[in-house]
Amino acid sequence: MPHPLQLLITRYLRKEVQLDDAVAELGSLSQTDHGDVSLDFSELPRDERLRLKTLFDRFDQVRNEDANRLFSQARGEGREVADLRFREDDTDRGA
Repeated sequence: MPHPLQLLITRYLRKEVQLDDAVAELGSLSQTDHGDVSLDFSELPRDERLRLKTLFDRFDQVRNEDANRLFSQARGEGREVADLRFREDDTDRGA
């Protein structure tokens, strides 16, 4: 049986699901354990790779906005919050 992430990506690339809906579904998938999956996008045409990049970039943006909202809410409630930063790419690791 195909992995739920593989199914989502296939539907997104076939334009069966819009970007915002795919981002929401990706968020739901990231909250549950569906087991390991290995995906190789190297054989996809350039336009499909760019479409996937858009999906994952938007997912990262939404994730960061949600985290910032939660941090602001916690600070507003007087709770101490650590400042977290997500790495954007391998250059941040000195790779």
